[in-house]
Amino acid sequence: MSILPPCLCNRPQKSTWLKLQCSNCLGILKDSENINCSSQASVHFALSDTFSKSLIEYLSSGNKFIHKRSCTDKTQQSSSNILKNPEKTKYLLRNPSEPLLIHKPNQLSAPALINLKSNKSNNKKKEYLKREILYTGHTNSINSIEILDNKIWTAGADYKIFYWDLPQNSISSTKPDNHLQISSNFAHSRNITCITSLNPETLLTSSIDKTVKSWKATKKLKLKTIYKHKSGVKSLSILNKNFISSTNDSKIHIWDLAYNSSTLSYSEHLKPVLSIENFKYNTFLTGSEDSSIKLWDSRTVHSISSFNSHFDAVTKVKIIDQYTFLSSSKDMTVRTWDIRTSQTISLLNSKQEIFSLDYFKDFIIIGGEKLQLWSKGVFIGENSARAKCLKYIQSNHSVVVGSFDNSVSIYKLLI
Repeated sequence: MSILPPCLCNRPQKSTWLKLQCSNCLGILKDSENINCSSQASVHFALSDTFSKSLIEYLSSGNKFIHKRSCTDKTQQSSSNILKNPEKTKYLLRNPSEPLLIHKPNQLSAPALINLKSNKSNNKKKEYLKREILYTGHTNSINSIEILDNKIWTAGADYKIFYWDLPQNSISSTKPDNHLQISSNFAHSRNITCITSLNPETLLTSSIDKTVKSWKATKKLKLKTIYKHKSGVKSLSILNKNFISSTNDSKIHIWDLAYNSSTLSYSEHLKPVLSIENFKYNTFLTGSEDSSIKLWDSRTVHSISSFNSHFDAVTKVKIIDQYTFLSSSKDMTVRTWDIRTSQTISLLNSKQEIFSLDYFKDFIIIGGEKLQLWSKGVFIGENSARAKCLKYIQSNHSVVVGSFDNSVSIYKLLI
């Protein structure tokens, strides 16, 4: 058995065949002097220096592939020639720790190579939120969405209300839809903050222009009633046959639709309320810019309880069942609350300011710079959407998203 000169790793090499690389790191030997060769019959003979150098130069040329790894970097290897000319190179499955053996000048045994193309496809992340429909028409951000009678109603900072046909069958498209209808050129004289449905035929809209308006929900909106406030209106919600509004002066008002007047007002929040959610019967929740959430009963003059774990403005509250609800905040978190204890049950950190959220079953949809999907506290996937508002549609398992960039999109949930 012949002793080969040391490799770059300075370890002596032994071989019974002609071996030009280190068994430790597969690096090329330092020199080619005194390289001995034996056949399978163990007939030893010495190669001349000229022949040895010529053989090494030939095998190291661009026409053949040779591993060039060192002990300090075992991960680097060039597989370009193997992939480009697989028919010219034959390799055998072997243990990578064994030495690289050369049987013939035109045949090379090497460690099994990884199929790079198959790896790319295997590493591709699954898409859970796929945008299928894109509507354009608004000229400023969309602030609120309402689904009514298979139509999507949107209200924005451009003072306008649009409605769009809700597709019954999912048809992939990224072009503006041809069924765009402008319901009113200017429904309000200032930024529209919220749109909600009073009943299947009536819509309510609120605005910074200090009014709440009721509309007959037809292709061309017909104004029915105007409810005047002393300050700009930030949010709306329906409570039985009444509606609740919050204003810039941090007050909450309950309005009697029959008498067109405010019957009760609350002023416990320190900053404007951004979200109102009707709980059940006469109770409702409010989320404020002062980072607090309060539970109210319209039959009392004070709040029932408070929830104070957020550190920034509460942008959305969403009721799950009679004991729990969700809240989102600009502090980048979503909290699940127990109403009975006023304590947080679970906490999600979305790593972005949150402006809206919705849920279905065990899933939570979060809207911010990115549209995110979570399940049981685990992050599932996301899509760049710049979502200002969103609403889940159970009928076709999709999400309608109103964006800061003036567009309305429908995302299909692939779960």
